Amino acid sequence: MLFILLTVIFFVMRILPGDPVTIMVGEKAPPEEMQRIRHFLGLDRPIEVQFYSFLGDMFTGNFGESLVTHRPVILELSSAYPATVELAVGATLMGVVIGIPLGLVTALKRGSVVDHSGRIFTFWTYSMPEFWLGTLLQIYFAVQFGMLPTSGRLPATMDLRTITGLMTVDSLLQRNLGAFVEAIRYLILPTVTLGLVTLMPQVSRIARASMLDQMREDYIITARAKGLPEKIVLYRHALRNALLPIVSIIGLSFSGLLGGTVLVETIFSFPGLGRLLVSGLLNRDFPVVQAIVFMFSIVVVAVNTMTDVLFAVLDPRVRY
Repeated sequence: MLFILLTVIFFVMRILPGDPVTIMVGEKAPPEEMQRIRHFLGLDRPIEVQFYSFLGDMFTGNFGESLVTHRPVILELSSAYPATVELAVGATLMGVVIGIPLGLVTALKRGSVVDHSGRIFTFWTYSMPEFWLGTLLQIYFAVQFGMLPTSGRLPATMDLRTITGLMTVDSLLQRNLGAFVEAIRYLILPTVTLGLVTLMPQVSRIARASMLDQMREDYIITARAKGLPEKIVLYRHALRNALLPIVSIIGLSFSGLLGGTVLVETIFSFPGLGRLLVSGLLNRDFPVVQAIVFMFSIVVVAVNTMTDVLFAVLDPRVRY
């Protein structure tokens, strides 16, 4: 999977219109200067030589230097990656906390007003574009009411020493309650946008369908026939088995969250990998784009593997 993704991104970046050297030095630069920079960057080598060198660099952690900032790409990633992780984790928590209870309630109240209202709500949120919802939240909660900030991770006047790169964690480690509150405030709008559109509807729908399937199983009928209390039947028996497909969709959706952060981070000027990826694409910054895609690929593979392991833990019948 990693090899295929790296191959695609390598050739796509070179097929796209635009010359990185021209973007760096401008169209009026002397041809000999452009040729010197192209030779220095290795862009004048045969394409197959560039590809083999690129694969070797990726798998050894040598991401090179940014063509725009001339900083090591690993430094660019280390400063942007924690922001994306913080946003993705927050969106996942929101999607799980809202989606699972909503799905379970609509399943238990099947055919009622609660069920229909919950299903309409999930279809409505699932159909909303992220950029539309993000812009709407900015207009109402930031511009009109002034309740929440529209961009960034912390106020410009607040100085917080970087330890992990996660603002919420760093503020707690330094016992800075004010910074923690501000970090949460800056996370609310992008987290709601990402979690409400990307994860919550899927989790809710899968939770409802899974719970309904379990309620029709023979072991539920047997448990009720034994006279077990309804709460024990629902939460100890049905819910545990209903969680299996929910865990799978959460793992897959978390991988999708990383792709969804591209739009959300751009809308809210959130300094994460998504915004860095957009900047790299616009500037044809090959090393940055290739390194970000490589990092996304590793996360997807790792999350899918952990989901499989967790699935086997929850269901002893599953063995790989």
